[in-house]
Amino acid sequence: MARPPPPPPPPPPEMGQAMLQMTQLLAQMQQHQHNVDQAYRQGNGRVMIRDFLQLNPRTFDATPHPLDADDWVHDVNRMLNTAGVAPEDKVKYATHLLKGGSAAWWDQYQEMRDGADVSRDQLVEAFRSHHISDGIMERMKEKFCQLVQGNNDVTTYSSQFTDLARYAGDEASTDAKKQKRFRGGLKPSLRYALTHVPAKTFDELVNNAVKEETGRLAFEESRKHSRDVGGPSAPTPKRRLWVPFSTAPGAYHMPAGYAPHPPAFRPPAPSPSFRVSQPRYHVL
Repeated sequence: MARPPPPPPPPPPEMGQAMLQMTQLLAQMQQHQHNVDQAYRQGNGRVMIRDFLQLNPRTFDATPHPLDADDWVHDVNRMLNTAGVAPEDKVKYATHLLKGGSAAWWDQYQEMRDGADVSRDQLVEAFRSHHISDGIMERMKEKFCQLVQGNNDVTTYSSQFTDLARYAGDEASTDAKKQKRFRGGLKPSLRYALTHVPAKTFDELVNNAVKEETGRLAFEESRKHSRDVGGPSAPTPKRRLWVPFSTAPGAYHMPAGYAPHPPAFRPPAPSPSFRVSQPRYHVL
């Protein structure tokens, strides 16, 4: 009967110590993660303001550009939801990020309400009303309606179109309306080239316009290169034809810079009633 194999030898002392350290390190990492979770949430499940600020949310000061104010509202709202801030704390945490003129506006707004509670929707409405007035909204909408590609490339035109479309209201409320408005602002040559190119979405239309523009630029670059190297399209140099004598005396004068062709023989002296005119040239 065969003997069972001997048990494996015990690990060397160095390996056992390394495994012990690794186990302790994993336990420390788990404890650290637990402490982080506890720091973000107390026993009542609410995120504290100091923990929210550790996410480095963007502050906001008054600016003449409504796009900045609108972007800040979207960014802060997304961060509040991601951090899990309680609904009753969102106004307090968001307004803590206001600086300068915007912070002064918020203080005056609270004074006018005599310390009454402000909901998140009320804050957003009041913030937009102050920083994004109806006059500015109408101005931005007009800029959208007048936007054309001009000398810009399609990518730049598309970026401007997307930024202003947020203020377009009903002019860009559907994908079909956005496509129609975008087509109308393209250069006439691109607009004509895309007339029979179908696009199911606005993004597909922009992609088709970029590809068409890229192809045109490559074609123009190829033509320019052919002209530079003297290709088939290079102009043919003009030839000069020398006419030794003229039958209409005084009808032509030799252009400046042309030397007369030397005659092959000396003609006989003309009679007093006959005068030989200067040789003339024709440029073909």
